[in-house]
Amino acid sequence: MHILNAYELTKSYGDKTILNNVTLGIDAGQRIGVLGANGSGKTTLFRILAGVDSADGGQVTMRNGLRVAYLPQEPKLDPNATVRDEINRFVGPIRDVLERFDHVSQILSRTTAANELSRLLHESDVLQQQIERLGGWEYRYRVDAVMTHLRIDFQDQTIGTLSGGQLRRVALAQALVDKADLLILDEPTNHLDAETVDWLEQELAERDTALLLITHDRYFLDRVVTRIVELDQGNLFSYDGGYTEYLETRTARLEQEARADDRRVRLLKQELEWLSRRPKARGTKAKSRVDAAMKLKAVPPPVKPKSVGFDLSGGEDLGKTILHLDGITFGYANNPPLLRNVHLRLVKGDRLGIVGPNGTGKTTLLRLLTGEIEPDRGTITVGKNTKIAYFDQKRSLLNDQATVQETLCIPGDDHVLLRGKRVHVRKYLDDFLFSYRSAIQRVGSLSGGERNRLLLMRLMLVDANLILLDEPTNDLDIMTLQVLEDALANFPGCLLVVTHDRYFLDKVATGIVAFEGNGEICRYEGDWDIYKRLRAAKEAEKQARTASTTPSKEPKRAPLPKKGLTFAESLELEALWPQIEAAEQRVNFIEQLLENPQEHSGNMRHVADDYVSATTHLTKLMTRWEELESKK
Repeated sequence: MHILNAYELTKSYGDKTILNNVTLGIDAGQRIGVLGANGSGKTTLFRILAGVDSADGGQVTMRNGLRVAYLPQEPKLDPNATVRDEINRFVGPIRDVLERFDHVSQILSRTTAANELSRLLHESDVLQQQIERLGGWEYRYRVDAVMTHLRIDFQDQTIGTLSGGQLRRVALAQALVDKADLLILDEPTNHLDAETVDWLEQELAERDTALLLITHDRYFLDRVVTRIVELDQGNLFSYDGGYTEYLETRTARLEQEARADDRRVRLLKQELEWLSRRPKARGTKAKSRVDAAMKLKAVPPPVKPKSVGFDLSGGEDLGKTILHLDGITFGYANNPPLLRNVHLRLVKGDRLGIVGPNGTGKTTLLRLLTGEIEPDRGTITVGKNTKIAYFDQKRSLLNDQATVQETLCIPGDDHVLLRGKRVHVRKYLDDFLFSYRSAIQRVGSLSGGERNRLLLMRLMLVDANLILLDEPTNDLDIMTLQVLEDALANFPGCLLVVTHDRYFLDKVATGIVAFEGNGEICRYEGDWDIYKRLRAAKEAEKQARTASTTPSKEPKRAPLPKKGLTFAESLELEALWPQIEAAEQRVNFIEQLLENPQEHSGNMRHVADDYVSATTHLTKLMTRWEELESKK
């Protein structure tokens, strides 16, 4: 039974059809990835399904009471709200009860008057029952856990002070804490580091929430979705399974379409030859054959997907010295160093992926290498034959007021200089899937994917042999990514690439430079998969050394979940400890009142009732904790 059904949706912008009678049904708990080239209509479809935009034709129906949470590419949040308030915006009743409970608990800790104590204890008990009924303890833990995993350590800041990446993380947190029946997420992995993407994969895969997802992260698709739909030329094609199954099934579909078109062409040729011999159709049978031939002729051939034409060959040969970092230390004013005594040397053939949590200094490292900023200590040596090209994350190298042609061409010319050859700008634009009209378009009016392609086009015009890339995969469709990966994997120079795209790293990287905290970096040889195994072994060895030198003691919190617990039960187990500690404090507080009955004789009946309620609640929490512990 579908919880949401889109039937024959159509949408056009001007004379361009984006959606052509698109039909899509979503079942409860189904996780669907939506693929398609940039501009194919993925975001348009999401906006229609989320109720933000309307279709020109067709209809969208939903199950009664269906709760939908939508993450757009550019979130609209209240600039005056704090981060925590914005995340909690759609759960008013739970938030209000939790805030009142916290307020009452604070007053209780300061109150000594017997009458006031009794009243507050009673209110606290009522609030606690409401919190349990609403699932408030679980919700509070879920909010804190989501903010922790998304590295939102700025919850008291106002929305208006945040960067674009921070805004995206807040909007994602808002969608994740909402108990929605359907999540519609447009590029949720943008602005997340690789470890956070790992967590988000597990979070979404373990939920029973239905999911509609746009992402260029192919590992994410393989590990999360159960079905893929592809928008191609306004039409929707459906494939069961993840990204790997999609590739196999799509290839088979395209081959089948090609064979069918070959048969059509052969049959049409036969019929046209027959027509040339029999110019006049006499009789019903002959007329039917003519009609059939005309129908065959009217069928358009299947549209072959066009790919971007990346070519990173050429460039001067690298010398013996390519790039050396010796003892580099750098930090921004009044902050701890982001880089501390860093040493790194590039050799021919190095294609290094740079990974680490957001804010640890990955972009700062690239800015140091370009000379945009200077290190506090240490030296950076660039070889005399080394020519650097830089692709920055903010795309600040692009002038929004310039036209596309002005961005690419020799000043005053309509040609680009590519590997020493003059190429007309319109031919160059066509190679990168831009229309000829794009030449006079302002850069500021381009989409994120188009800006990325434009910057990559400029990158190809630079005769570089060391390329620095900062999040090049953001906003690119998967087909463009595949071509870019092939070009970079065959690049004869050296690469340093900051990216959260693990599939990209496995295809391109020969080594990983990992930011491991406290300004330290470590180089690992091999791709992302090898790095993860080496890092896991390193962490296991570190924990074993710590365990052998640290005396065992009773943990205050539940240990990390082992085999036997579901992900939801693991979260519940972790959430139980703060609840148990709060319940124990409440019981201890009431026991102190009961030990002095002469001081509270007029209110002892209420205190006794509260004691029964508090101990019952504590027993229930402990029982549940023991049940979960026994499953580990």
